Amino acid sequence: MTRILIKNATIYEKNKPLQADILVEEGIISKIEPNLNLKANKIKVDKTIDATGLTALPGMIDLHVHCREPGATHKEDFLTASHAAVAGGITTFFDMPNNSPTTSTIATLEEKRQLAKKAVMNYGFNFGVVKIAQNIVSNDVKADKKQNNKSSKKNKETKSADKQVTKQSKLKIDEQYNLEEAKESQKYKCVKAIKVYLGQTTGNLMIDDLKVLEHLFLTTKIVMLHIEDDNLEEVLELFSNYCKKNTASKTALYICHVNSKKMVELIKRYKKQKHIEERLFCEVTPHHLFLNNEDAKMLGRLAYVKPIILTKDDQKALWRALEDGTIDVVATDHAPHTLEEKNNPDITKVPAGMPGLETALPLLLNAVHEGQLAIGDVIRLYSTAPAKLFRLKKKGRLKEGFDADIVLVQQKLKKRIINDNLLTKCKWNAFSNRELFGVPVYTLVNGNLVYVYDKFTDKKTLHDVKGKEVE
Repeated sequence: MTRILIKNATIYEKNKPLQADILVEEGIISKIEPNLNLKANKIKVDKTIDATGLTALPGMIDLHVHCREPGATHKEDFLTASHAAVAGGITTFFDMPNNSPTTSTIATLEEKRQLAKKAVMNYGFNFGVVKIAQNIVSNDVKADKKQNNKSSKKNKETKSADKQVTKQSKLKIDEQYNLEEAKESQKYKCVKAIKVYLGQTTGNLMIDDLKVLEHLFLTTKIVMLHIEDDNLEEVLELFSNYCKKNTASKTALYICHVNSKKMVELIKRYKKQKHIEERLFCEVTPHHLFLNNEDAKMLGRLAYVKPIILTKDDQKALWRALEDGTIDVVATDHAPHTLEEKNNPDITKVPAGMPGLETALPLLLNAVHEGQLAIGDVIRLYSTAPAKLFRLKKKGRLKEGFDADIVLVQQKLKKRIINDNLLTKCKWNAFSNRELFGVPVYTLVNGNLVYVYDKFTDKKTLHDVKGKEVE
């Protein structure tokens, strides 16, 4: 393992800048102190990084990423997603389950674990809930058709439909959905949450029965929800009642990509309930923070995401929610599609989602430059809080004994986002041509130097380092 000294970095403690040297040994931050004397400590290093003028941050942790593998590797895969991530100062991410096939069985989870080994950073997975009863019903329908060969087509269809309803009504909730597999997935250290889609998404993960949630609250560490305004209050009330009855439970509810003033107000109201305040969390994406419907109109189909980008009033509500602590986490919902797919002439076939791994941290650092955020807010929202929520040991802080997941950024460097320079396979970004203050220059993962940016040439160097599954 390489021993690296980061010299003269600026670090932040309670939003106060300090000059310090950081020594990395065996993948761990072994020392943080000003003017570290190597000779006195009898230490020899393999590499010294001159971080004069650079800010050292704990590596960013993104809880919501779509790597598109398996099933859609023409858009992205674990290698290209991880390249984009480390270029964006992200050292750990969690992949979402709406692939083809969906990550909703132990077998597909094991397949994805093998595919992810090509990543150059830390990675984990969120497991999906799907309806499985259709398979049982379809077999019954086939049997029904065989027994009624001489019947009219109309009669056969009627009988089949009746049989479906009857069979479905007799099934228990854990027979209709893959809840047993979801429970089994919780034994894997690399799986931190169960994802439930209560809104339309790619694949067959749409769930329309809230009893699924009642079951998952009893068996799952974290339930992540893709949800919009319509049934959010009903779900929050359901979770509140569960928490009242199960005070010893540590199950958390995590609301993905909050996009509206209404959602913020609902979540804020429920967070004030003492029995729920430490168990209800939510995230916001950079595209909902930094874009509104006027921007979306100019971007056209590139800005089509779910949930949709709303008004300036909704955007302002999201920023207020960051300030008052209602929103806990920033996550990209990195969802790459090709430009050809996004520009499909048939608007009904345009897929929802946009890439975001390379621009999230620069956007946040630019917000620091403009006085919208403090650097401590960036660290908390995009590193410390995600690490705490997903119980990632020794991550999310620059601290002796913690993993050496470190990003060195040049806060005063202003760079233009250029599509051709992006490392994501889809090669486009909604913020293309924006100039932002804040550029990731070095990224270390588990003590390995993975990414280097040359600010003079715009050259990006990636090192051949294998990532690590989270524990």
